[in-house]
Amino acid sequence: MPGKSTAPTKARPDQSTEPGLANAFHPAFLEWLNAFDLPSTSGEAGSRGPWKVEMDQPAGRFAVLRQAESLAGGDEARFLLYHRQDALLAAAALPALGIRDTYSLGGRAVASADPALAGTFPLLREGELAGHCRNFEGELLGHLHAFRALCTHPDALAHLLEAAGHEAVLRAGRILARQVAGRRI
Repeated sequence: MPGKSTAPTKARPDQSTEPGLANAFHPAFLEWLNAFDLPSTSGEAGSRGPWKVEMDQPAGRFAVLRQAESLAGGDEARFLLYHRQDALLAAAALPALGIRDTYSLGGRAVASADPALAGTFPLLREGELAGHCRNFEGELLGHLHAFRALCTHPDALAHLLEAAGHEAVLRAGRILARQVAGRRI
């Protein structure tokens, strides 16, 4: 056809060249999500190696291995667990290991004329002020770090969603659908 480009088009991350379901999320949700500024974690999403869960048939255990590894190929599992959900959670948590903690709390309470900030502790993200915490919630930092790691590793997030189970994923999908419908840009 005259004037038609024959150059190959580059597939977007939400498109698949393989047959079947390209993405579990509805195109309207993906379109809505693209309208926002990308979080700083977006660039890291493809940089870490993915983990997978494989059944160790003879022993009835679930192995957590790197994507390119297999028990049949003689690779040693990072974890051998008795329940699939535990293996999925381990595969989701592994990307948080070995990376620098992103969040920290300032050691002193803030002295401020603003009553909302007075007595709070600074919450730092990569050394920059991200907000304030009413109490010194040291335990919170590990959770924030792990959740941020989930945001940077789509495979880990998929493991977490699978571990959550049908009902939780179904409800989360409904919540996301309402959020998309209510926040059209």
